[in-house]
Amino acid sequence: MSRLAFGLILWVALGLELGLRPALALGPTGIAPSIVIPLVVFVAMHAPGMAAAWAAVAAGLLLDLTFPIGLEGGGEVRVPGPMAIGLLLAAAATTSIRGMLIKHNPLTVAAVSVVAALIAWLTAWALLGVRGLYGDPISFSAGPEFGRRILSSLYTGVVGGIEALVLFPIAGVFGFQSSAGPRRMVPR
Repeated sequence: MSRLAFGLILWVALGLELGLRPALALGPTGIAPSIVIPLVVFVAMHAPGMAAAWAAVAAGLLLDLTFPIGLEGGGEVRVPGPMAIGLLLAAAATTSIRGMLIKHNPLTVAAVSVVAALIAWLTAWALLGVRGLYGDPISFSAGPEFGRRILSSLYTGVVGGIEALVLFPIAGVFGFQSSAGPRRMVPR
């Protein structure tokens, strides 16, 4: 897999997520899709396992460092790790089931994006919740955030299906290598 191509496309996806999040949000509810998660799913569906894992960690760290978390006394903090670990688990789940997937269907990217977003956000939710148990000054309320993340995961699936229509035509720039050799139709 071409790391340069992934880095450039990740940069564009992150920029779109930052720029379009207010426009795509469903009012003041905080329910908004991710544009980065379907990209990670697309890469995990096609790239070798280690490349998909590193791509997920890089995307997760960028999300962690981009979106701040509020503090109880005011101010913001960026916590590296929760989304990186969440996207790593989401990529691992995607690579483990990709043999059963129809890889060249936008609906597959949409459906797997919902599951991957749930895995990533629930992992980040749990990690931030554990931090709150130890008296960390992060203002993170697990209850309302839980429902918001589930609805955002469904919304991410819708955006993932649309994003797949852009990613499939440019899949060649990623340089994915097929790990399977030629298939023989007749036994030897």
